[in-house]
Amino acid sequence: MTKFFFHSDPGHGWLQVPMNLIDDLGLRPLISHYSYRDPTNTYAYLEEDCDAPKFIKVYGETYGTPEVEFVSSSRDSFIRSLPHF
Repeated sequence: MTKFFFHSDPGHGWLQVPMNLIDDLGLRPLISHYSYRDPTNTYAYLEEDCDAPKFIKVYGETYGTPEVEFVSSSRDSFIRSLPHF
């Protein structure tokens, strides 16, 4: 099982997911521009209200319930400065 990190700041949250896993699950065309990606396209940061639930549903159907570790910040997250998906 893969562990995923859920990053949050005072305004929002994102699930960090390896980009290759998004591709393996066929989800790339379903991810909205509200999510972010790192400049190297290694990780996507899936928006908590729409994209993260899509991923969790498909991941769960394929691999089982994912393990999620929560990482919170009291300031704006670095994720907000990344390119949109």
